[in-house]
Amino acid sequence: MKKLRSFFRSPMATTLLFLLAVVFLVTGTIGGVRAAPTIFNATDFDREFELDQIGTSLVETNAGGTNTYTGQSNTILAGLVPTGEKFAVGKAYDEELSVLNSGSIPTYVRVTIYKYWVDENGNKMSDLKPEDIELTLLTGSDWMEDTSARTDERTVLYYTNLLDSGDTTSPFADGIKINGDVLNIVKQTNNNGVITNVRLVDGKTFTVEVEVNAVQDHSAKSAIWSVWGLSNPGNVGLSVSDN
Repeated sequence: MKKLRSFFRSPMATTLLFLLAVVFLVTGTIGGVRAAPTIFNATDFDREFELDQIGTSLVETNAGGTNTYTGQSNTILAGLVPTGEKFAVGKAYDEELSVLNSGSIPTYVRVTIYKYWVDENGNKMSDLKPEDIELTLLTGSDWMEDTSARTDERTVLYYTNLLDSGDTTSPFADGIKINGDVLNIVKQTNNNGVITNVRLVDGKTFTVEVEVNAVQDHSAKSAIWSVWGLSNPGNVGLSVSDN
């Protein structure tokens, strides 16, 4: 999966790239903010499953309106920052994300979200925390987190209802911001005896990836075990049978 970036160009002017992964490579520009998200849809099923009838699409609503992304090349986040504004660290932006069943049969849906920072060489960083990339998640009656799969970087959500063909889930996220405290994290550099404090985020990248996939309702229990490795779907709010 390709990973694209957002970064801070200077201490005075902060420019960020967003990477949102959910099946398709996407690029675009948000005013002064460069957006290069990736959408990924894992449809790796056993042969017995009806692959040609399973389909998922990402539905996005933000300041730029509502868009549905299906295919191999799409632009998302283009409307994240309202027209005439520049991206601001510490400010919450509307970014509503949900899943459309664009296939022809009912399916169960899973969303996996990854958040992390990388340095100028593309290496993951431990000095900047994933938790400072704040994607507002909406868990509750419709979406349930698999807490057993949680790491500092990863969150796994399941849509607890069977999603009929043509229907859209309730949102699993409705906002994003970068914690303003990251601007206060500094490191010291020594250049020929001159000590300088530099913000750690300068030149760094924050990344959010979202992976969306689905399994069919027919023989659902076997499908969920085969594709997602869940022996007890009820643990994540799924009520399924093997019919």
